[in-house]
Amino acid sequence: MYFMQIQRGLSQPNAATWIIWLFIDVVNVASYTEMVEHEPFKAYAAMAAMMNAVGIFFYAAWRRSFVRMDRTDFFLLLLAIVIAFIWKLTGNATLANVLLQSVFVISFALTIRSICNGAPEHPAAWLVAVSAYVLSIIAIILTWDSPDDGWELAFPIINGVLGNGSIPVTLWIVRRRQQ
Repeated sequence: MYFMQIQRGLSQPNAATWIIWLFIDVVNVASYTEMVEHEPFKAYAAMAAMMNAVGIFFYAAWRRSFVRMDRTDFFLLLLAIVIAFIWKLTGNATLANVLLQSVFVISFALTIRSICNGAPEHPAAWLVAVSAYVLSIIAIILTWDSPDDGWELAFPIINGVLGNGSIPVTLWIVRRRQQ
């Protein structure tokens, strides 16, 4: 769906956001899969997000449809990369995955900033993503093993529902202000 939005000019992705997702999603899949103790069913949403990010990144690069990066984008991209390396330093998959959620928050903030600066975006793909993550949350809850599994919900809630959901909310606010 997002591919069509790019093709039709309805969405112009923020380059820094998608660069972050390209690299951070790989780390997120590795740490999340380890955190959920290699239960592939629980890690499918993270794997799907990674494959989606890779595909969209290369498609948007091929179409040259990214929003141009500025100093703030470069700074936040660097900050996101630094946070991502903490997992390598600590070796703690749960800590790394929870910290990676802050990287995702930064990446969504970059897209929100682009929208506020006039970049075109359409809510459809973002709403579909929210729906998919809600289903992921339900699957995690239905396969709940122990009370310590609560951190498994950080990724689908923060990245999936709050992050993806922040884009349609931002679009709605921006459009209301323009009226």
